[in-house]
Amino acid sequence: MKLLSIKILYKTAAIALVCLMTIAMTSCGGGSSKASSQAVASEAVSSEPQDTAEESEASSSQQESEPEIPTENDKQTTFGTVLVTGDKVNIRAEAKSDAKVTGRAAAGTVLALLKNRGEDEEFYKVSYGGKEAYIAASVSTQLSGTGVQAASKGEKLIALTFDDGPDKNLTPQLLDILKSEEVQATFFVLGSAAKVNPSVIKRAAEEGHQIASHTYNHKDLTSISEAKLKSEINDTAKVIEQNAGSKPIALRPPYGAYNAAVLNAVDVNVIIWSIDPMDWKFKDAEIVYQNVVNVARDGDIVLMHDVHASSVEAMKSIIPALKLRGFSFVTIEKLIELRSTPAHGKVYNDLRNAA
Repeated sequence: MKLLSIKILYKTAAIALVCLMTIAMTSCGGGSSKASSQAVASEAVSSEPQDTAEESEASSSQQESEPEIPTENDKQTTFGTVLVTGDKVNIRAEAKSDAKVTGRAAAGTVLALLKNRGEDEEFYKVSYGGKEAYIAASVSTQLSGTGVQAASKGEKLIALTFDDGPDKNLTPQLLDILKSEEVQATFFVLGSAAKVNPSVIKRAAEEGHQIASHTYNHKDLTSISEAKLKSEINDTAKVIEQNAGSKPIALRPPYGAYNAAVLNAVDVNVIIWSIDPMDWKFKDAEIVYQNVVNVARDGDIVLMHDVHASSVEAMKSIIPALKLRGFSFVTIEKLIELRSTPAHGKVYNDLRNAA
C-alpha cells in the first residue's frame, strides 16, 4: 500500500510538472491559450479542401489581409498585377484548391503577378507578404494590359507627372510599368539629369510620353536674375530637343514657384498640380498610394518623382486602382487639348470641368 501511494505521488508530480512547462511555454511565446486554440482551429480549416465556390467565404479564425503594396525591397520579377474581385479570398501556398491557406485578401486588393497564367491554369501566381503564393482565377482578374487606348473629352481623365528625373535606374523601371499598363505620362525633367541620361529621355519620347521642362538645376525661379532664369529654361529646352526631338511646350517651375517675371520669360504653359502625395517626404509606397487614389478626381494633375524607388513601386498599385475607378491616363498636352483652348503662357493647376 505504501509503495502504491508513492507511485501515485510521483505520477501526480509528473503531471504537475508538465502543466507548469506548458504554461511557461505559452507565456514565453507571447500568446494566450485562447490564441493557441484559434491557431490550431485556423490550421485545421486551412488544410481542408475547398472548391472554387468556397474561395470567397470568410473564416472567423483567419485574419483578413491588407492590400499588398509592392515595396522597393521586393526584388521579384513581376508580369503585371492581379485584382482580387471576391470577398476575403483564400491565398494558397500551391496552385491547388486543397493547398494550405496562407492568408486572405479583401476585394480590391492588388497583388503583383509573378507568372503569366496559361489558359488551362486555374490559379495566378502572385506575391503575397513578400512570398510566392497562389490565388484562384475565378475570384481575381489580371489588370495589366487593360489600359485605355484613346481618351475622349467625356471620359474621366487624369495626368500622371514625374519630376526631377531622369534617373538612370529608376526611370527605366517606371517606363516598364507604364508600358505594361499602356499608360502615357509627362516627365518634367531637369536639364542637368537629361544631359547625362540621354538614352532614357529618348526612350520615354519614343514610347509616347511627353517630355517637359523642370529647369536645368532646380533653382527657385522667383529668386534669381532674369539672365539666370532664361538660362535655366533655354539650356533645358536645348537638351530636351536634342534627345526627344522637339522643344518642350510645358514648364513646371521648381517648388511650384512663379511670378510675373517668370511668366514673362516663358512662352509655354506653366503646369503646377492638384494632387501632391508628398512622395519625396514619406518615401513609402503605401502612403503614396493612399494619398493619390483616395483623392483623385476627373481632371487632376498628379505630382510625383521618378527619383524615389518607393514612388516607382507605388505606380504598380496606383494605376490599376485608378483604372478600376474608370480613369483614363493622358499627358499634359492631351489633357489641355481635351479640356481647354490650347494656348501658350497659361498656368494650370488642374483641368477639372475646364471649358
